[in-house]
Amino acid sequence: MKKVRIRKFLLPVALMKDKGSFIIYTPLLDLSSVGSTEEEARHNFVDAASLFFEELVDEDRLDEVLTGLGWTKVRRQWEAPQVLNRSTAIAIPVPA
Repeated sequence: MKKVRIRKFLLPVALMKDKGSFIIYTPLLDLSSVGSTEEEARHNFVDAASLFFEELVDEDRLDEVLTGLGWTKVRRQWEAPQVLNRSTAIAIPVPA
């Protein structure tokens, strides 16, 4: 396994509720997780994100995938794309 420095990111997430489930999603990784409580969803999200990064490092695909998600490398450190925190509704036509 490749040795990698660990850096923590504060990822913006959207929290949604659908029936009895809580869903957490981040556009920065296009990653989501679910739980029966908000706390469980958060815990599952951290586990999923950690596994996501571990697998990318193990497969030597971190640069490829993060670049594809809009991340940039500045002085050998990854920087996430800026997420504009705007609550906006967009009308989408959906066949009835």
